[in-house]
Amino acid sequence: MKIKSTLKSELKKIMLKKIEDESKKIIIESADKLSDEQLNMLLEKLYFLKNKNIQFLINKNLLAGLIIKQGTSVLDLSLLSQMLEIKKELNEIS
Repeated sequence: MKIKSTLKSELKKIMLKKIEDESKKIIIESADKLSDEQLNMLLEKLYFLKNKNIQFLINKNLLAGLIIKQGTSVLDLSLLSQMLEIKKELNEIS
């Protein structure tokens, strides 16, 4: 089945717009709600968070720390991921 070039062009525009929108959207997961002070510190230190659509999620499984997701990029600063990494290393040693 052949796709008309106009339809193909429109689909491409839609997909590029979706990718652009996703790159502007950031999800921050934390074990507890961030205080205003913590949020301001994050915005100061992580320049890429400024002027973005940020969605905050609480994930008690993290224990502490944060996970920051933007598009397909993930910055995992959680205690859970560090503990899992230590467990993995210990299993490799034994």
